[in-house]
Amino acid sequence: MKKLYCAVAVSLACASGVASAIDLTDYTVPVSKYSDTFVDGKFNTKTGNQDKTSYDLNLNLNTENVNSTVYHTLRLKGDALVDAHQKASNTEKFQKDIVVNVQGNIDNYFKDDNRLFWFGSAEYGYQNSAVDDRIKAGVGIGYGRVFDATPLAKVLRIEEELREHGVIKGGTISDKTYIKLAEVIDREDEFKSKHGADEYKPYYFEAFEAILKEEGVLREGGLGATGSLFMNRVLYDEKVSTRRHGWVVRGGTNVVFSDFSGSANSDPSLDIEIEYAKPYGYKHQFDEVFQYSTVFSNDTDQNFSNRVSYTYEVSDMIDIENVWDLTYTLSGTPATTDVINNKLSSSFRYYLSNRISTGFTVSLSKITDDINNNTDEPDLATFFDIRYRLK
Repeated sequence: MKKLYCAVAVSLACASGVASAIDLTDYTVPVSKYSDTFVDGKFNTKTGNQDKTSYDLNLNLNTENVNSTVYHTLRLKGDALVDAHQKASNTEKFQKDIVVNVQGNIDNYFKDDNRLFWFGSAEYGYQNSAVDDRIKAGVGIGYGRVFDATPLAKVLRIEEELREHGVIKGGTISDKTYIKLAEVIDREDEFKSKHGADEYKPYYFEAFEAILKEEGVLREGGLGATGSLFMNRVLYDEKVSTRRHGWVVRGGTNVVFSDFSGSANSDPSLDIEIEYAKPYGYKHQFDEVFQYSTVFSNDTDQNFSNRVSYTYEVSDMIDIENVWDLTYTLSGTPATTDVINNKLSSSFRYYLSNRISTGFTVSLSKITDDINNNTDEPDLATFFDIRYRLK
C-alpha cells in the first residue's frame, strides 16, 4: 500500500508540469487574503420520476472572502439566487423564487504558534416564499488551520512559463526562494495601496524579479520585456484556481432565532464540522467538509452532511470538477422517516478569459425516504451556464 501511495504521489507531481521539489503544502504562511466573486446564468433540463421534462433558468451571485492573520481568520460567504422554473407537472407560466443567504465566522487563535482557537458565527437567510427569515448565531471551539496556497501555485505557474520561453535558465529554485516569491505574490493589495491601482505593476514585478536575481536563475540577469509579458499573462489573463491545504475541526452551539417555517423556538443546537483540503501539484485540488447538527430538545432530528469535491486543471483553459453531496436526516420521531439524499455531479468548464467561462454539468441525484412520492428513481439533470468573475 505504501508503494502504491508513493507511485500515485509521484505521478500527480509529474502531472503538474513543474520540475520543482517544493509542494503546495509547504506554504504555511498564515497571513493571506483572497476573494472569489462570481455571477452566472444557468439553464438546465431535468428528467426522471416524471412524464415530461422540466426546465429551470436561474441567475446566481456567489462570493467568498477570507482574510487571515496570525491570530484571526475571517470568512464571509454569500449567495443570491433568482430562479425561474416550470415543473413537468405544471403547464402554467414560469414561477420565480428568490433566495439569499449570508454567512460569516471568525476564528480567534489563542497563540501565534498554536492551532487552538475559539470562534463566533452568524447566518442570515431569505426566501420570498418563506414565512419568516432565518437568523442563526453561535460560538464554539476548534483546532487546526487551512492555509491558502494559491500564491505558491501562481509562482509555480509563472516559473513554468518563464522556463518555457527561456527567461529562467536550467537548475532548480530553492524552497526558501519559492516561499519568498509566493509572499510577494500575496502582497499585491499592498502594492496597489502604496503605488495606486494603475501604476503598481512595475514595482510589483520588480520585487518578484529581485528575488529571482538573488537566486541567480535569470538567463539575462532580469525579467526583461519578455519575462514581464509572460508574468503578466499568468497573473491577469489566465486563470489560477484557489489552492488550499490543511484541516480544521469545529464544535459549538448555535441558536436559531427565526426560521423559514416561522416556528423557531430558540432551542440551542450542537454543531460539529470537520474540514479537510489537499492539493496535488498545482493542477489538482481535493476538498471535503463533514457537518453534524442536532437541537437540544425531545424528539429532534439529527442531520449529517458530507461534501467531497475533486478538481483537475486539464489545461490553462479547462477545469473538470467532480462533486459528491450526501445528506442524511435521522428522524427523531416515529411519525417521520429517515431521509438520504445523494447527488453526484461532474462539470466541464472552459475559460474564455480570466473572468469569463462557460460550463456544462451532468448530475445524478436520488432521494431515499421510504415514501411513495415519485422520488424512487434517480433524477438526471444537465446544466449549461455562463459565468463572469467579478474579482
